[in-house]
Amino acid sequence: MSESTAPPDVADAALALERARSALLGQQREDGRFEGRLTSNAFPTLACILVEALDGASIDAGYVGWLESHQQPDGRFALDPEGRASDEATRLARVAMRAAEESSPTPEVAAMLARVPVDDWHLWLVKVLGALAGQRDWAGVPPPRAAEALGSVVEPLTRLLPEAARAKLRPPRHMSPPVSLFYRPAFRRLFVAEQFTLAPMLLLIEAHTRKRERVLRDLTSWILARQAGDGSWFCVTFITALAALALMVARDAVPSERTEGPLARAMRWLAGTRTDDGGHREAVSLNVWDTALATLALLRLDERPTSPPVRAAADWLAGCQNSDGGWAFHAVNGPGLLPDADDTALATLALQRAGGYAERVRHGVDWLRGKQGRDGSWSTYVPEAGDVGCVSVTAHAVETMLAVGDRRAAGRGVEWIERVQRRDGSWDDLWLAKRTYGTATALLALAQADRAQGEPSRRGIRWLQQARNADGGWGETQLGEPAPSTAEQTAFALQALRAHGHEDADSLAWLCEAQREDGSWLASPVGIYWEVIGGYANPMNACVFPALALTQAGQA
Repeated sequence: MSESTAPPDVADAALALERARSALLGQQREDGRFEGRLTSNAFPTLACILVEALDGASIDAGYVGWLESHQQPDGRFALDPEGRASDEATRLARVAMRAAEESSPTPEVAAMLARVPVDDWHLWLVKVLGALAGQRDWAGVPPPRAAEALGSVVEPLTRLLPEAARAKLRPPRHMSPPVSLFYRPAFRRLFVAEQFTLAPMLLLIEAHTRKRERVLRDLTSWILARQAGDGSWFCVTFITALAALALMVARDAVPSERTEGPLARAMRWLAGTRTDDGGHREAVSLNVWDTALATLALLRLDERPTSPPVRAAADWLAGCQNSDGGWAFHAVNGPGLLPDADDTALATLALQRAGGYAERVRHGVDWLRGKQGRDGSWSTYVPEAGDVGCVSVTAHAVETMLAVGDRRAAGRGVEWIERVQRRDGSWDDLWLAKRTYGTATALLALAQADRAQGEPSRRGIRWLQQARNADGGWGETQLGEPAPSTAEQTAFALQALRAHGHEDADSLAWLCEAQREDGSWLASPVGIYWEVIGGYANPMNACVFPALALTQAGQA
C-alpha cells in the first residue's frame, strides 16, 4: 500500500516511527550503552544540601536556584517532578536550609526559610536528621525501652503469619526502629534498600544516645563493607548521603575505623549526581534498563542483529553481566550492585534476540530460574526477603522464559499474574506508574503465553479501554489518580491493546501528534522510587516505549 492510499493513522505512524528511530540512535553513547538523564527529587537534593552544610561547605548558587524553583506559593516543597506538595519534603527542606544558614548565611535561603510552614515532626527519618543538625533533642528519637522489649516479643510471632499478611505489615513511620534491630533476623529479611537506609540511621542514633562502642563498630563495619566500587551505596543518592553522614559521625565516634577514604569517595560520587537544575537525581542512572529496552526497540524497528548499533549495545550489556548471571540496574566498575530480576530479564531477552551470546543468555536464565518465588512470581531482588512479587517484573521474566522455551516457569508466572488481578480488572505495579503500566505488562505477558482469550485478559482490556482519556491518550499519577495523557503511558496501553488485536486510531493519533520535531517525546514522571522519595522522569522511557508501540502500526 502506498503512502498516499494508506490509512492516515498508519502513514502517520510510519513517519513517526522513522523519526523515533533517528532519535533513539542519536542517544547511543560511544561505548554502546544508552543512558537517560533522570530528573531531580526533593529528598536526595535536600539530603545532599545537609551533608555539605554539616561538612562546613557554603551553599552554592545551584542549590539556591533549585530551592527557589521548587518552593511552592504556600512555602511548601514538592516531593518530585509531579509537583505534589509533601509535608515530609517540606520538613526536610526546613532542616537542610536551617543547617545551610548556620554554616553560611544567605539572604535568599533566609527568605525561603521564613516562608516554610512550621509544624510538628512526623517521619522518623526526618526527626533523626533534624536532631543531627541540632534542631531537636535526641531524647525523643529512639523508641522507649518498653516498645523495644515488646518488639522483640512480637517479631517471632509475625513469622507465623502467611507471607501475604507479613508483606502488609509496616512499622510506624513516626517512630524509629530500635538499634537492636540490626542484630535481629528481621534485619536480614528486610528489603535490601531498607537495610542500606536503616544501617546509617541506626548508627546516627546510637552515636548520639547510648554510644556503645561495639554497636558503633559493628554498624560502621557493615556500612564500609557495602560501599560500591564507584563510591556509592546501592548507586542511590539518598542512601549514599545517609551513609556519608554516618561516616562523618563515625570519624569521631569510631576513630580506629578507616572512614576518610570511603567518605571522600562518597562525596565525589554525590557531586556527580547533580542535575541541570542544580538538584540531585536519586539513582545515578538506569543504564542497564535503558540499554536493554533500546536494544529490543532497535530490533523491533528492523535494525539487523549484526548492525553496529545493536551489536555495540549488546556487547555493552554482555560486558556488565554480574558473575552470578544477573544484571543490576546500573553498571558499576569494581564491586557492584545486587542484581535484580527486571534488568536481568530484559538484558537476557535483549541478548537472546540479538543472537551470538548463548552463554550469557544461559547464565541469565539460570539466575532468573533461581529467583522465581514459590508462588510463581518474580520479585525485584530476593523472593520473600522483604520483597514482594511484582507484576511488571514477573511479566518481563515470563517473556524471557517463553523466548528460551521454558514454558513451565513461564506458566507459573502467568498463573500468578492472573491470581493477583484487581477486582476492577487492572493490575498495580511497583516501579512505573501504576495501574496503566501494571495492566499493560500483565496483558502483554498473557498474550505471549496464549492466554489472550481468558477472562483475566478480557477484564484487563476493558479496564484499559475505560481508563483512556478523552483526548485518546492515557495518564496517571504515581498514586494511581487520573492525570493528563503522557507518551509513556499511552505507549504502554497501545502495546497491550495491539497485542490483543485491538486497534485504536485515536490513541495512535495522539501519540503521533505528541512527538516533537527531533523525534522524541516529552518525558513525564512515570517512574517510581518509593513513597518517601517519589518519582522521576527518564527521557529514554519517553523514546523507547512510544517506538515499541508504533512498530506494529508503522510496519503494517
